[in-house]
Amino acid sequence: MGKESFKKAYEFLKEARFGDGTLGDETGDERHILQGLRQYVQNPSDGFLIDQLLFLEEQAKLMA
Repeated sequence: MGKESFKKAYEFLKEARFGDGTLGDETGDERHILQGLRQYVQNPSDGFLIDQLLFLEEQAKLMA
């Protein structure tokens, strides 16, 4: 995965998981998230790794 793909997938997942609802009623829907990720990454495991990074970042915020 390249730098641009990572940035786009990261921003997409961040909005989907923790956003303000601008993705509509589908925010948080796993099928919608997987479909959206396919626009940015070819390998689903890449999306999983980014999802884990976002989770850890949110946990660090809660611990601070």
